[in-house]
Amino acid sequence: MEMTADLSEMLQIKDKEFVERIYSSDLQKYEDRVLALDFVNADYILDAGCGFGQWSMALAKYNKKIEAIELLPERVAFCQKLFMQNAAENISIQQGTIEKLPYQDSIFDAIWCYSVLYMTNWKTSLRELLRVLKIGGKLYVCTNDVGWYYHMIINEPNKTLDYNPRENAIKAFINEWRYNEAGENFIGERIMRSRDVQHELENYNVQILSLCGEGRSVLNDSYADRIIPFFCETYYDEIGVYEFVCSKKC
Repeated sequence: MEMTADLSEMLQIKDKEFVERIYSSDLQKYEDRVLALDFVNADYILDAGCGFGQWSMALAKYNKKIEAIELLPERVAFCQKLFMQNAAENISIQQGTIEKLPYQDSIFDAIWCYSVLYMTNWKTSLRELLRVLKIGGKLYVCTNDVGWYYHMIINEPNKTLDYNPRENAIKAFINEWRYNEAGENFIGERIMRSRDVQHELENYNVQILSLCGEGRSVLNDSYADRIIPFFCETYYDEIGVYEFVCSKKC
């Protein structure tokens, strides 16, 4: 896996430290997760909110074509150079929002959405993701419940000069109130309780294949012993980072 110095220099401090952690070794831990979730042998997969491209790269190794979409232009530019330097010719990327996807209905065989839905109007985004997913296709989402924000306030993980996790978590609690009680539409992080997600999925004709802590879903038992969670399932007796996989029935 190649990440050159010019790529690293494109980033702010918080992002630079995160990217250096991701690409300090090969992508095997991401590939193992893709394999365990059986996201393989598909013609067309969407990486919704691709960030810095690690999941796109892992998915591209086992599938025919990956479409990536990312809101922030600096991350799109980073990924474009990353994919080119690593000859990832089966990945295409564009700037855009998952709240209004620029794709036709029912065109993706599978959709991957890791740690981004909580940064959007997630009910709108969930509807959009299911809209562009084919019948029988799988949707994977990883997101945060309230325990993660307790952890951020108390322990301040990954704090840098330009990122204050405690402040970010406090804002998330405020945003959650604004989102649910005041009906305000805004850009910012909010808390996605797993119980609310389950309730929302009842509005759609989907089958929930897995709902558990991050990195603990297994749809292919051959890789069950190879996956390593990146986060705790609970923090302070509350659900922390979790994931769900569902299949679109019709």
